[in-house]
Amino acid sequence: MLQEAQVLVKVALILCGVLCCGVPATMLCQRRFGARLQRRYGPRAAGPRGVLQPLADLVKLMARQQPGAANVLAPVLGLVAALMVFAAIPFGENITWAGQMHAVQVADPGLLYVLAVLVLFFFAPLWGGWSAGDQCSLLDGVRHAARQLGYLLCIGLSAVGILLLSGSASLADIVQAQARSWGPLPLWNGWLQPLGCVVFAVAGLCWAGFPPLESDRAATGFGARYDSAYGGGPLALWQLADHARLLAVACLAVALYGGGWHCPGWAEPGVGGPGADLAKVGIFAAKTALALLALLWLRWSLPGLGLRRGQSLAWKVLLPLSLVNLAAVTWIATLL
Repeated sequence: MLQEAQVLVKVALILCGVLCCGVPATMLCQRRFGARLQRRYGPRAAGPRGVLQPLADLVKLMARQQPGAANVLAPVLGLVAALMVFAAIPFGENITWAGQMHAVQVADPGLLYVLAVLVLFFFAPLWGGWSAGDQCSLLDGVRHAARQLGYLLCIGLSAVGILLLSGSASLADIVQAQARSWGPLPLWNGWLQPLGCVVFAVAGLCWAGFPPLESDRAATGFGARYDSAYGGGPLALWQLADHARLLAVACLAVALYGGGWHCPGWAEPGVGGPGADLAKVGIFAAKTALALLALLWLRWSLPGLGLRRGQSLAWKVLLPLSLVNLAAVTWIATLL
């Protein structure tokens, strides 16, 4: 019973942190940072310097009337699939509290669980477009699912390179394997596999609904998006799911390629006490913020290429690069 209560407390803390802090901060960062890169004004009216803009967007979406009788379970599935990723992410090392060791992680089912959850979102656009009762929305849902298939394949091939070098599918073990250093340079997977890191970042952005080479919120060519029949609360759930997925990609990038809570040896927090353990959680959060800014920089800097070229990005560019990265990592692993 005590162990089950600890798991419930972890789930509540992660849900509260992601939905109340992480997702609003991601929404505000996406609006402000994109405006700064495009040399235009960002949100300024809601709150001091526009910090209450996510709340204003939520109120605006809740006041919007739903145009159709679409199934509400489709956006719920999208949000649940995004939140399930955070259950496997190690946000820090074990914290010693009241003489007991507590993992800063709900569970550690492994990297294969994360890939399975990423595939779970594959069905949400299909369900949303089909339940709208509109052929254009259904076609856009099929288009979105077909494009995600290529990006999910690239993410999976990039993850295979991580498994080969780490020798474990556990995310905690993958982070611990990056604690090594070569002099002052930490041996993170981002330095060892730069090509795989780039492929994961671009494919992860496109999976999250923020493709760098195509505006996913722009016109799709079919006349309607898969979520065009939603309004009010369901449409707000779609928006929350998009930004939760973007935050999940940033957290996964830090855990897989950024060393997790580790820092170079000269900046590593001291051992002992809950203060040092909480400092490692803060290091993970700071790295996640930097990874989020890097992803948004990539998203807002590259020009749009249209629908067909955006589809070709996965199959003709990212997939060959991921295969080259996998071949190089396999060769390195055989030498080691």
